[in-house]
Amino acid sequence: MSDDTKQKINQHFGTLLDYRNPKGTFLKDFPMTQQQAIKELFNMLEFAYRLEKTKRKIDDI
Repeated sequence: MSDDTKQKINQHFGTLLDYRNPKGTFLKDFPMTQQQAIKELFNMLEFAYRLEKTKRKIDDI
């Protein structure tokens, strides 16, 4: 991954992917590789998508 791409991702998702962040963020306590962080991010996005889909089904009833 190029530095430019990493910078864009970090701008969008804050320090989630910067697991070396020394400021005592959540990920400092649970260090993970960038690949693991991206996988977690996609899991969260998938969960949010399914939750929204379910909510819409309930609203249609």
